[in-house]
Amino acid sequence: MATRKKTTTTTATTTPAATATPAKPRTRSTKPAASRTPAAASTAEAQQERRQAILSTALDLLQSQGYTATSMLAIARDAGASKETLYSWFGNREGLFVQLIEQHIAQHLTPLLSASVSDAAVLPVHLRAVLAFWLSPATLALTRAAISETNPALAQALNTQGLQATTSHLAIVLASLGLSCPVNSDQGAYLLSSLLGPYQLSALLSGETVSLDDSLSAHIEDVLASCAVTATETVSEAEESAPAKAEKKKKDKGGKDKKDKKKKKKHDLGMLSD
Repeated sequence: MATRKKTTTTTATTTPAATATPAKPRTRSTKPAASRTPAAASTAEAQQERRQAILSTALDLLQSQGYTATSMLAIARDAGASKETLYSWFGNREGLFVQLIEQHIAQHLTPLLSASVSDAAVLPVHLRAVLAFWLSPATLALTRAAISETNPALAQALNTQGLQATTSHLAIVLASLGLSCPVNSDQGAYLLSSLLGPYQLSALLSGETVSLDDSLSAHIEDVLASCAVTATETVSEAEESAPAKAEKKKKDKGGKDKKDKKKKKKHDLGMLSD
């Protein structure tokens, strides 16, 4: 006889699904970006310091071995950076040196050109400081690089931000002090070229450092003396022009009166003879 198996039915108990909690709306922080991301600010500062260190390394190499030998690889090696970093930050070698020129001018020349020169007595000291910038080993090295590079970007940066800014500043200073150099063209350009002339070309060609000794101070005084004399002579001529014109007019009038008298006398004699 077969034994029937007892089966038990298990009823599954279903539990209601848990109710989802609605997400809270995101509120925009009103804190400054710097306070919200101190790590990002620190990274940006560190990157800027790193860029300046690389540019300083490039300037040192430029002064020691010249522009041709100062490659991106050499800069990266001495700066402890990768070539990929240099190309990422500066684009190429020309871009790196353009930024180097801009940084050099901003640090060493712009403060000089921002100074106010309201007294002629301090002008020689101011001009000596300006010449010290243009005749410094770093500026001379950058000038050689700008001359030798076929890409005009370096020359344009040095000319626009350096030379033109300097000549414009000097022209304003001369005008404010009532000085005029013996030239009808750009006064500032004439003054700068007169001051640099005996020194810059020789330093660029020889590679030697210019000595800022007493002879430079004497040269500055001589150039300024020529400008001052020109201004004095111009004023003297202007002051004497009015009396001179009056005297000439008087003489011309006297000569005309004499001629008129002679003509009248001849006319009267002719009338008597008739």
